[in-house]
Amino acid sequence: MNPSRRSLVYAALGLTVGLPSAALASFRRSIATQIEFTVIRDMDASVPDAIGPLVFGPDGNLYGVSEDSGRRHAGLIFRVEPEGGGLTVLYEFDHSPGRFPAGLTLGSDGLLYGVLRWGPEDHSFGFVYRMTLDGEVTMLQGPLPWSPDGPLLEASDGRWYGTAGEEWDGWPHKIYRMPFDCSSVEVVHEFSGLEGNHPGGLIEARNGLIYGSATYGGTQGKGTVFSMTPDGQLTRLYSFEAHGRYPAGLVLGPAGQLLGTTEATKPKNRYRNGTIFSIHRQSGKLKTLFDFPKPLVDGKGPVPLVRGRDGLYYGATTGDGKNSNGTLLRMTPEGVVQTLFQFNRFGDTSQGGAPYVRLTEGANGEFYGLTKRGGANEYGTLFRMQVMA
Repeated sequence: MNPSRRSLVYAALGLTVGLPSAALASFRRSIATQIEFTVIRDMDASVPDAIGPLVFGPDGNLYGVSEDSGRRHAGLIFRVEPEGGGLTVLYEFDHSPGRFPAGLTLGSDGLLYGVLRWGPEDHSFGFVYRMTLDGEVTMLQGPLPWSPDGPLLEASDGRWYGTAGEEWDGWPHKIYRMPFDCSSVEVVHEFSGLEGNHPGGLIEARNGLIYGSATYGGTQGKGTVFSMTPDGQLTRLYSFEAHGRYPAGLVLGPAGQLLGTTEATKPKNRYRNGTIFSIHRQSGKLKTLFDFPKPLVDGKGPVPLVRGRDGLYYGATTGDGKNSNGTLLRMTPEGVVQTLFQFNRFGDTSQGGAPYVRLTEGANGEFYGLTKRGGANEYGTLFRMQVMA
């Protein structure tokens, strides 16, 4: 048992908007009004600056990476039990051959796959690796001629897809693919500025197309949403101009839709609050489902959403809220948003502050996440949220 574990039951009475009054009343009757929020681990100096999202292994434990950490500040991979105990550093990178891990993906073979953004020296590029659950790491590709910068996608065609780019302007960002054994690597698409810059968060739909968002680029430099065939034929679906700016990731939505978040709001709103949007996968028609209002009692800066097994969408905001430390939220497919939890990073019962990664759903419908600040050690917290029926 983790001695720092602490729980509270919280009444989820936050804002609900987006439906006519009759439908909203029906929604309010059907949803739970309480959650159980648990800090299951106060993070510490052994795993600072953990980045996500967390990944469940076939053994039921959570796995994650920390980028600028370890004895050589080259990054590490860690494991923690769902109740917060057994925090273990499984592997520390040491600059040879590479450094700065950028997310994990559980492969269909039950092993973990990831990338290193950089090689041992400045302006030397990264690697692709595989890790067993007991921490044995094997480098599969690298050094690469460019810097991979996000979690890998295992697609239905049995291949891995990833995004890459350099850390300075003027170099095109890329989507690459590898066979499942990672024995070779090829670039399938290089982005033009109008297609987007800094792509990430690749997902696959049942139609076999791959979708993603680019944080920058497009006609106004505010980001794009795109689709791509497995052989690299890319279509820009939307270029952000008047409906949010700087998209931060996608999730499959209902009826041919994609759902996503932006870091900033529409130009008419002078506050950088963020939005939640839907976009049709074929037509590219975008609809703003939720524009985080001022005052920011429901938070600002939403992270990418995750679809729960109950058919609702769950997420977090990195800042503001009633305590200025971020919030947890959920949304119906129709766009009705409810604030579930308000973080408070101060005091003896600090829950942490600034939840900054996509939530991870557990086997029983509970959600796990990380905060960047607060907790007993000021290294953030690992938390669990259970919506109570």
